[in-house]
Amino acid sequence: MLNKNEIWKLFNNKIKNEIGEEDFRLWIESIKLIESNEKEMIFGVDSDFKKEWIGTNYFDIIQRVIYEMIPQRPKIELKVIKGKGSTKDFASFVKNIKESSGDFYFNPEYTFDKLAVGNFNELAFSYAKHLSNNINDSTINPLFIYGGVGLGKTHIIQALGNHFKGRENIKVGYTTMEGFLSDWVKSINSNKITIFKEKYYNLDLLMVDDIQFISGKSGLQEQFFHLFNELYNRGKSIVLTADKPIIDMKDVEERLVSRFQSGQSIEITQPTEMDRLAIIKKRMLDYELLLDQEITNYMMEHINSNVRDVIAALKRISIREKLLKRKLHLVEVKEILKDIIQKKYINISAVMRETANFFDIRLSEITSTKRTKNVLIPRQVAMYFMKRLLKLSYPAIAGEFGGKDHTTVMNSVKKIDKMIEVDTEFKIKLQKLKSRF
Repeated sequence: MLNKNEIWKLFNNKIKNEIGEEDFRLWIESIKLIESNEKEMIFGVDSDFKKEWIGTNYFDIIQRVIYEMIPQRPKIELKVIKGKGSTKDFASFVKNIKESSGDFYFNPEYTFDKLAVGNFNELAFSYAKHLSNNINDSTINPLFIYGGVGLGKTHIIQALGNHFKGRENIKVGYTTMEGFLSDWVKSINSNKITIFKEKYYNLDLLMVDDIQFISGKSGLQEQFFHLFNELYNRGKSIVLTADKPIIDMKDVEERLVSRFQSGQSIEITQPTEMDRLAIIKKRMLDYELLLDQEITNYMMEHINSNVRDVIAALKRISIREKLLKRKLHLVEVKEILKDIIQKKYINISAVMRETANFFDIRLSEITSTKRTKNVLIPRQVAMYFMKRLLKLSYPAIAGEFGGKDHTTVMNSVKKIDKMIEVDTEFKIKLQKLKSRF
């Protein structure tokens, strides 16, 4: 295991090579390595804005570089530490954080006012707003919000947290499922179960991101089951998010699935072109931007994956214009967004086309009513990838296949999932098809 100084020197060199001298100087050079071991690495930054910017734009790179250096793949965290201080001061700060019984972080950027609402997230937004005014409404408890990566699930539930934050009569808590696991394990290792229970069991509103990570972890499921029951039976509100619907979560105890299904389940779908345009216009106001139509059109055409990429792009443009004290030209925008734009986005047409080519059938047969095996399997595969890769809703997928019933799509996706589990050769074939996308 490398010591902290060696890790830091190697990390800086690798990151600098990855993102370039200028971006490294602006964003990475000032962060500090607070703590490092085989289980976790904690970095300190000096502002909430910098924490969010680094988390949005560079966290994936930081994580990949560290995992290349440290095979144990430690958990990586960014912590805001305002003011200057020594590494020793940082270490004391981290120690205090670890021993705190009730601190939950809510990103001040995530408010209802800053959320762009469209057809893709309107229902989830409405339920969250309703809960903000009716925290004890048992008819929507628990509220389960699911959808693909980067569609704004975290924004919605943290906006709910920010709405209640600071009220003396309401205790709200937010964590990821992995963060909950980390708190639980630390409390056991340090013999501080009481502190853990004080943190979670006294909440009026518990919000947990990425609940799907509970899958296959029996001990964690047991612990969360008891917490869920305790809060639910006392009439406290619970909001959960996941990247998939409840019925698609595997290796989760039936009693937990039953409780997750007892409230309201809402899907956030892929934003349409009109949704993305609304997001761009709203966020331009938030970041004091006035983009030319040419730049807006370029973003609309090339960033169609998720909300997070749209917002990340606008932030980059905003900070660069503030640094240069002038508006950017399209060629400059293309340069600073190239790592976002260069992602190979797939769409419905690509899935249809490549699936038909791979299985050597005509494109028109994919959406036909034929039920011969040579057509039926490719059709089910196309439905599978639309769900698993594009994160489309079952009704939306059904609409692409001549308005079939959405249960047909659900059954098709389940069938392909099962075939992948039991047929290694079929699994390899699908991996080859996926690589074409």
